[in-house]
Amino acid sequence: MKVITLTLLSASAPSLLRLGRLRLQCANLGVWQYYTSPGADNGFPRDCGSEVGGAYVRVSRAIIVAISRRDVLTNPRFSGSVLRYHTWPTIQRQTVGEHTWNVMRIWFQIWGSLPENVSTFILWHDAGELVTGDPPFPIKAKNPELKAIYDDLEAEAVHAMRGPSGVLLPFDKLRAKCCDIVEMYKFGLVELNLGNRFAWPIVTDTYEEIKALSAKLPAEDYVKLHRYVEVVTAALFVERI
Repeated sequence: MKVITLTLLSASAPSLLRLGRLRLQCANLGVWQYYTSPGADNGFPRDCGSEVGGAYVRVSRAIIVAISRRDVLTNPRFSGSVLRYHTWPTIQRQTVGEHTWNVMRIWFQIWGSLPENVSTFILWHDAGELVTGDPPFPIKAKNPELKAIYDDLEAEAVHAMRGPSGVLLPFDKLRAKCCDIVEMYKFGLVELNLGNRFAWPIVTDTYEEIKALSAKLPAEDYVKLHRYVEVVTAALFVERI
């Protein structure tokens, strides 16, 4: 479906606001599905009457569609643009989309190709933050009741986007969480190398979380994860913590 709108040639501010609430949908630019007027010419409304304050209107191919808040908050396209670390002084600006790609890459580098259910889970794991924003780490870990509220809100947001439920087996979910925290650790290391001393809490807190999470992994996975973290730390020229 193509969504088209109308371009006002002249109208008062109230008329503009009323027109902004109209959404005209058509299968092509010549056939209206609904909303015509007595002054229509070849299917294109010429005068929308009192609903838009009697303003003269014409169809425009250079289109800006009237958008509601729900249109934005249910569009997964915008989830990837949500900013992370918005409460912390950082040099880089990281989005949910960048973070998500890196989490998937880290899984691949540690454990190989991602099963379909894992890639789907990681792809959508922070999409709900379009509605809630990115909760600063470790606020959820330290406040279980708040975490439960955030988790419900984010799940509802993903559902509204027609995204998947994202259920994983506990073992795969633990692996995914490890990759999520390692990505944050790497972000903090890069910040340090850029000269941001305020990144030390990011690095130290995530390193401690990696140790706590990895202790729950089987021995083979534990070794693979810590080898990866050692390589990352050495590559970024930061002393081991």
